[in-house]
Amino acid sequence: VDAYLSAKFRVNSDVTDLSLGGYTTEGFVEALSTVVDGALAEAGCSAADIDHAVFPQDDVKTSWRGGSRLGFDADQMSAGFVVNRAGFAGVASPLLGFAAALDTADPGTRILVAGYGYGHGASAFVFETTDESADASAGVDAALDATAELELADYVQLQEVTN
Repeated sequence: VDAYLSAKFRVNSDVTDLSLGGYTTEGFVEALSTVVDGALAEAGCSAADIDHAVFPQDDVKTSWRGGSRLGFDADQMSAGFVVNRAGFAGVASPLLGFAAALDTADPGTRILVAGYGYGHGASAFVFETTDESADASAGVDAALDATAELELADYVQLQEVTN
């Protein structure tokens, strides 16, 4: 058992937040520092060479403070920072942030993606976009901006499928 447990748990549609505050940030930084340093070394770059950095996004404070303590600034973290718009996405949060960062990336952009918790430990990867990526778009901003009314019958049907 790791000394730092996840601060949030999801059972069905209920999210339990243990409200561990600074303890969570400490766990975040300790768990990710080794894998982030390893990914940067393997890619032959430093934090300053990264254009976009994406971290687990359990909540706004932990992600932002943790990323800052790992050596990344607001400009590097903002493109992939979606928790303030999408909410808690669990294990998918780094991938959702990665897709958002890719939407803004030009060829040659370096993106660090790191994951922590949710039963998988910690991992980090550095990606560099290519010319082909310039034509692709996941449309994360558009999807988060889109709103549609949901009829009660449709909501009930979705609940039956997801539960």
